Amino acid sequence: MTEGASTKDALTRLRETRLRIARRGCAPLAQIALRSAARDLIVADAQRWPKYTRLPSPPPEGNDAGLIAALAAMFPEFRTLLYYRLNHDGDQWAKSLVPVLRKLWRPHPTLRFSPNRLGPGCFILHGYATGIAAKSIGANFIVGQHVVIGKASGLDDAEIERIREGPDAAGWDPFEATLLRAADELHEQSCIGDATWTELAAVYDDKQLIEVPMVVGHYHLVGFTLNSLGVQLEPGLAGFLR
Repeated sequence: MTEGASTKDALTRLRETRLRIARRGCAPLAQIALRSAARDLIVADAQRWPKYTRLPSPPPEGNDAGLIAALAAMFPEFRTLLYYRLNHDGDQWAKSLVPVLRKLWRPHPTLRFSPNRLGPGCFILHGYATGIAAKSIGANFIVGQHVVIGKASGLDDAEIERIREGPDAAGWDPFEATLLRAADELHEQSCIGDATWTELAAVYDDKQLIEVPMVVGHYHLVGFTLNSLGVQLEPGLAGFLR
């Protein structure tokens, strides 16, 4: 065996050892998750993650505790999602533990969750400057692709983070706030309210007004179709997780 190969093997064994230790360290967190009222949602989330990201030495199928511990050890995004589940859907005892858990196993520093309802099977592509602000999100939701697209189009981290706060956040110009409010109203009520429509009509012509609900509706259509057909992420996107 060459010296280079020997060094590579040693590094591989070191990484595997560190990973095993990290997983064992997260075992108590996994047990708390499985004993909470949020168990089913957390398991559904955990079972979805291996479909989109590589998990070294995955635990045997059906080992929910091992899978949750493995994901919690590798991905701060998953820890943030887990704490959201415990806070939002867990028992009172589980909710009371979250501040302590967050200190022991730190969540992602810039990933924020604030929906009133988040369906099972959520996967997070990456957590950098990412906020989940919709009031109601269905099952098998994937977080992150549009953050990548938004940054490529010129949005900065502060603007992306501010979207989480909604149309009333400081920093939007009045018409940007109106557009955000229109998207929220369509998602929540399936209709743009009269006051918001009047504000849109003060800037947009008839063709542009028609386009607003069509664009928002298009993304519902795309989401329904991709989820129903089981379409996977585009090649390479999962690499943004780390």
